[in-house]
Amino acid sequence: MERPGLTLVLDSVVRGPQPQAHGRVPVRTETTYIRSALAAVHYCTVRRKIPVPPYWAFFFPAKEAAFTIDRYMAIRFEFDSANKILLLRVEGPLTDEVLAECYDAVRRYSTETDASAGIFDFSSVTEFPVSTALIRRLAKREPAMPHATSRPRILVAPQIHAFGLIRMFQTLGESTRPMLQVAHSMDEAFKLLGVSSPHFEPLA
Repeated sequence: MERPGLTLVLDSVVRGPQPQAHGRVPVRTETTYIRSALAAVHYCTVRRKIPVPPYWAFFFPAKEAAFTIDRYMAIRFEFDSANKILLLRVEGPLTDEVLAECYDAVRRYSTETDASAGIFDFSSVTEFPVSTALIRRLAKREPAMPHATSRPRILVAPQIHAFGLIRMFQTLGESTRPMLQVAHSMDEAFKLLGVSSPHFEPLA
């Protein structure tokens, strides 16, 4: 049975300020179930890298119960009108469902803005429970951004696992996305596009 008191205390420690979503894409919430107070402290300190004193566990009931800790993710779209670059920023855990939504949203915003290039930044993604099956399906689909043979798009992923998945997507979709490239950082992405000082503004 969920205990709201413990949930409230831990939730306030774990989530901090909630990220705001731009570009009409809503913030999503995922829930992790913790079976004991000690497990909750372990989750905070080891999994989430948040310093929580171990003695906090003694303030919580020792009886096993299901506690929830919310993890927030956000999808934000921005646009540099001078260089006509569409920027997608993804924050938090990236699941199959979220990645599929990103794919569809990229098509909508790239069409609305008539973007000449795209940068899709996964630098702030904290977890990558994305299946290779979805990567294969997306690679076989029509490119999210139109004019895939003439308009460059850069995928940014400094994380090793994420970089591997993106390279897999690049290889599988190379015939229909010859302008797609992979970068480790935003600076590298800017160099690949030949821009030095882009100015991005949130899309309403």
